[in-house]
Amino acid sequence: MLVFHTVSGVAALLLGIATCVLSKGTTLHKRVGWMYGASMYSLCLSSLFIPADILTFARVGGLDYGIFHVFAFWGMIQLSVGLYIMIRREAFDHPVEWHLYNMLWSVVGLIMATNSHLFQYIGPWVTGYFGVSVGWSVAITGLVLWGLPATIGAIWIERLRPVYRDSGVDAVPAGY
Repeated sequence: MLVFHTVSGVAALLLGIATCVLSKGTTLHKRVGWMYGASMYSLCLSSLFIPADILTFARVGGLDYGIFHVFAFWGMIQLSVGLYIMIRREAFDHPVEWHLYNMLWSVVGLIMATNSHLFQYIGPWVTGYFGVSVGWSVAITGLVLWGLPATIGAIWIERLRPVYRDSGVDAVPAGY
């Protein structure tokens, strides 16, 4: 399951980045986007069968669950909402804007979930290198691995929203 999860994760990262840089609304964007969706669902669902080895907070059915499971669950919600909006676009005001919002947050969440796997390596390094307590190490590592991507993602997404809201079309050129 871990190999499947890893392959799905690499595919999701590459396809997610591709959808971000492709011209929006094109056939290629849509095809790559659907592949991103499939790889994200594969990734997130497979994570439910992999026990957390760090930052665990719950034990269910013999498996330990942790923060990356929360990111996986949240990623599925963002992805589902983003896809639903484009499938039912006529039911929404500014569907392209809200599709962008949810899909980009799913990519940011994917990056944060990927970073969760780095915690076990970076946290102890921070403790040893800087000579801080484990508590400070967790705080510093969390700020770098989760806070930084979330902050950059929030700024990036909010900067793009007016472009998509005001575009008035379903296709937006690359670079936005």
